[in-house]
Amino acid sequence: MSGFRAKDADRDRYVDILESAYVDGQLGEQDRELRVGRALTAETLDELDALIRDLQNQPSPVVVRRTPGPVIIQAERAALQQPAAPPEPMRWPAPPRTGMPPRLVGFVVAGVLGLSVLALAPSSQDDFEPLYPQQDYSQLEEVPDISSAGGYELADADVRRFLRRYQGKFDTTDAYEVTFFDIRVEVHVPVGGSQPRFEVWSWDGGWRRDAAAQPVTGSAATVDLGTLDVQQLFENAEVARRDLGVSDARVQRVEVRPTPDAVGSVTIHVRNGSSDKASLESTPQGSQVRALPNEG
Repeated sequence: MSGFRAKDADRDRYVDILESAYVDGQLGEQDRELRVGRALTAETLDELDALIRDLQNQPSPVVVRRTPGPVIIQAERAALQQPAAPPEPMRWPAPPRTGMPPRLVGFVVAGVLGLSVLALAPSSQDDFEPLYPQQDYSQLEEVPDISSAGGYELADADVRRFLRRYQGKFDTTDAYEVTFFDIRVEVHVPVGGSQPRFEVWSWDGGWRRDAAAQPVTGSAATVDLGTLDVQQLFENAEVARRDLGVSDARVQRVEVRPTPDAVGSVTIHVRNGSSDKASLESTPQGSQVRALPNEG
C-alpha cells in the first residue's frame, strides 16, 4: 500500500470509520476533529491507515492491484531459447517447354490486369466513395461524467458527506444559513471583505453557485456547522414526524440558523399530503427547545 495516492472515495471511507469510532466511544470530540481533518487532507493511503490503526473493528485494507506481466508458457520459453532454423529455399516449377513462350504469357496477363483496373476505376473524383465510410458521431448521446456522481438525499450519511464537502470546498464550517431539502442543500456561504457578504450555493452531490455575493442584512452572526450533531438531528426528526399530531407526516426540510447567543438553532419541519404541518426546534447539539404541533 505504501506510496499509493488516496482518492476522495478513500478519504470518505476513512472519515466514516472515524465517525463510527466516535459514536461508539473510542474517540473523544477533540481527537475525532483532529483525525477527520487529517483524513480530509491525506495524500496517501498510508496516511489514512495510520489514523485508524489503534481502533477496533478495522475494515479490510485497501488493495491496489498491479497489472500482471505477460505470461510465457514453458514450451514457448524453450522455443525462444533455441535458435530458429534457416528457412528452406523456395522451389520454383520448371517452365513449360511447349506452347506459348513465357515472356509472351507475362505480357498478356499484364494487359488483362491493366484493362480490369481501368474498368473498375471511378469516372471522376466526385464519384469516389471510401470502402469504409467514416462513422458520424454527432448524434450520439454524451456519456455522463460518473466521477462526480453520488447524489444526495435527506439521510444521515448524505448530511455527513455534505458537511465534509462544505469544509473541504470553503475551508470553513461557518455559514449564515443552511436548509436541508429532500434532494439538495442550500447554504449561504460567508465571503471575505470589509463588509459581511454571502453567496448562495446548492449541493446535490455536486456544487452549484445560485447567487453571487450580496450584503448580509440584519445580524452578521454565523452558525458553526461543526457543532451539528447529525445523529441527534435525525432522532429529533423521528420525534417530529411521529409525535407532533400530524398523521402520515414526513420531514419536509431542516433549517440551521444562527441565534443571538451564538449557539444556533435547528428547526425540523414536517407535513403530510393534506398540508397539515408542524415543527420542532432544537440546538445544533440536539437539545429540544420547543415544539409547534399541528400548525394547520
